[in-house]
Amino acid sequence: MNTNAPFIGKSMVLGGDFRQVLPVVRLANMSQLIAATLKSSEFWSYFKTIHLSKNMRQGLSEEEFSEWLIKLGNGNGELPASENDEIDLPTGCISDGN
Repeated sequence: MNTNAPFIGKSMVLGGDFRQVLPVVRLANMSQLIAATLKSSEFWSYFKTIHLSKNMRQGLSEEEFSEWLIKLGNGNGELPASENDEIDLPTGCISDGN
């Protein structure tokens, strides 16, 4: 076992959407928040990134919303903004339950 290797030579599998899992850093500014992300870590270069191209969770009726959400996450989607710089979500995206 190579104890000097990252993760002691163990394989690591991570999953998720990095746009949805930002770190929580108290009183951090934007640059400090970005510096705290996994992609800014010294270990990031050891990972092999695999991009999935199809959303297997969505139904066919949700395809348009799913495409809009991906564009939004990539920074090129149009936002229906209100006067207070808040995003107005469609009522179909809001749940009354917990």
